[in-house]
Amino acid sequence: MNVPQVRELTVADALHERVVAITTDQTLTEAARIMFDRGVTALAVIDVDSRDPGIITERDLGRALVSDTDPRERPVGDFLTKDVIAATSDWSLDRAARTMNAGHIRHLMVVEDDHKVIGILSISEIVAAWVKEPDAVSEISAETGELPELGAAAAYLYGLRRTAKQHLVAAKCPCQWEWVQVLEGQLEDRPDLEEETLAYFDTIDRMGGMVAAIEQSYPQREIAESAYRDQQAVESRARTIVGVNAFVATTHEPVETLYIDEAAEREQRAALDRLRRERDAPRVQTALNALKAAASGGQNTMPRVLDAVRAYATVGEMCDVLREVWGEYTELPII
Repeated sequence: MNVPQVRELTVADALHERVVAITTDQTLTEAARIMFDRGVTALAVIDVDSRDPGIITERDLGRALVSDTDPRERPVGDFLTKDVIAATSDWSLDRAARTMNAGHIRHLMVVEDDHKVIGILSISEIVAAWVKEPDAVSEISAETGELPELGAAAAYLYGLRRTAKQHLVAAKCPCQWEWVQVLEGQLEDRPDLEEETLAYFDTIDRMGGMVAAIEQSYPQREIAESAYRDQQAVESRARTIVGVNAFVATTHEPVETLYIDEAAEREQRAALDRLRRERDAPRVQTALNALKAAASGGQNTMPRVLDAVRAYATVGEMCDVLREVWGEYTELPII
């Protein structure tokens, strides 16, 4: 498969914005606020005494919460990384990605020749630069299921994730960026994600498929248990969420209640009445009868649904027909 090569991108192509800095004597609360306001995950830290640069990331904030009962007013200087790894803007993204992987880091400080800090490059910005590259080819071969030749930086990032192809092909996801985020985040923290996912599929298959699994409340129980574990992690602060269980704002802006003008309901009712008067009533009834017959006979109902839509049957009318055949599902309580 001959696929055009992506041009070699540099750090300058990926760098999101100029450096966002903070000083060592500012608090972690200030650092969190700056990250939130500027939409960044790392800040350059300037030592107020030596003027030597350091870096503090959102992960450093999380570690601070674990190491201290209430670190919000602690100075940034207590938690920053001083021995930073730096790159220059003319580095290739391939070199930047390899450096991050070798150092087990997710950010690189970017400096000029005079060692002046000009920005901080994140692994997400590297991936975003590749995705936005106009010459990049993002389709997966329908015949072979193979990923295309992605170019130096992107190919290396995919090489770091041994299950990239399997996940992308299995999901048939048209947007690789969503799955790149999954691969960059979840697979790094959960290397067994593929095996866990396939185990779920196997369990559902052994139950007789998804409908049978739902009838046995299997996915409902799994969702409920996952939500419970997640809430436990938040409440115990094993999982940090800025604004929820850490660095919570002490003041709250009033939120104005949204009131919907009842005129909108009257207009919609009038439009529906007009539709019912002007549509071909016999055609609607024929389409609804065909939908009911398909549902009763265990056939594929989608073609009949489309016929009913084209005849201007309403959603409510189609649902009424299906209720006559199938009834209504009542979810069993999960204890």
